[in-house]
Amino acid sequence: MRPSAEVRVLARRLLQRHGIAAIEILRLTEGNVRLPPRMCANGLPLTGVDLSLSHDGHYLAAVIATLP
Repeated sequence: MRPSAEVRVLARRLLQRHGIAAIEILRLTEGNVRLPPRMCANGLPLTGVDLSLSHDGHYLAAVIATLP
């Protein structure tokens, strides 16, 4: 599995721990620019949650922040 896929799996596991399930993490493209990863539920952007993903070799990191 590619590191980019592995870090998305990690993020989904973290979300599930906090009761947020059935989430897709999408990388959309606008013109020729790839946008940052977005979380979607049923095809709609998930609001109130920010996501940061990183990978370098065998190292993965995912940070999820829920907003009030």
